[in-house]
Amino acid sequence: MDADEFQRSALKTLKEWGEPGKLSDIVYLALAINGEAGELAEVVKKAWRDGKELDKDWLVEELGDILWYVAVLAHKIGVPLSEVMEKNVMKLKKRYGVKG
Repeated sequence: MDADEFQRSALKTLKEWGEPGKLSDIVYLALAINGEAGELAEVVKKAWRDGKELDKDWLVEELGDILWYVAVLAHKIGVPLSEVMEKNVMKLKKRYGVKG
């Protein structure tokens, strides 16, 4: 599954609210991403604190939740998820001097 296909699939599960670009939707999604990132950090923290192996399935689930919110937020600002990914890679290549 590529990024844009994932985004399209994620949007099928979205209970549509608001207009594209509506600030309250964008605020909600940004806060939701932060909340999910906190849940991911909690998984890592507990494994580190308790000296246990990371629960990979739980990590994958939390990453999926984060990705869902990112895909929906990208849609709300009118950007395909693949563009978000491509621009990030270009930024990182420039930052770290990677060619090609």
